[in-house]
Amino acid sequence: MNAQIPPELDPRWLSDARIQTVVLSYFWSYRYGSASVNQAVRCCGNGPRGLVGRATEPVLTVAEQDRLDQGFESLVRRFQSAGKRVVLVLDNPFGEELDPRQHFQRSWHTVSAQAPQALSLATARQRTQPVRDRLLALAHRTGAEVIDPMAHLCDAQRCAFMTADGELMYKDYDHLSLHAAQHAVRYLDPIYLSR
Repeated sequence: MNAQIPPELDPRWLSDARIQTVVLSYFWSYRYGSASVNQAVRCCGNGPRGLVGRATEPVLTVAEQDRLDQGFESLVRRFQSAGKRVVLVLDNPFGEELDPRQHFQRSWHTVSAQAPQALSLATARQRTQPVRDRLLALAHRTGAEVIDPMAHLCDAQRCAFMTADGELMYKDYDHLSLHAAQHAVRYLDPIYLSR
């Protein structure tokens, strides 16, 4: 069962002085029901290849997206009213081009690999629209800080399929690999190093 997004706010989170920074991170394009998310090949089921038994998000109407915006904005403002710093982490790149399962085929006796197509930065950003602009507008209205993973996971033209040391960047359609999370992702470091 998925957690409620945005979550119900436990009053203890607001009153706990040890909580100084709140980070809101999610696969936003998925939560907003974007048609750019290929739910037929993304992850998270408990059946074969992780594609069976998973939850899917419906495509939301504009009115439903507006209500979701209002819920997130209310959440951000409540944390800020309690003196918390709020950071929104935008979507990282996602797509078949980054999914290792799409590049390796296995038969009874062999494993074959296909060279991945590069995912252009322009395509990666376009896939996150209009959700990306909605979140940026929310951050602008509230003064929440924004971290854009694409600014760190992509160069000026493309988003990497592998790390500089030859390890896979993604474990599936939209999740970073453990290796990438441990060794290549540094955009969250300022959250822990400040204050």
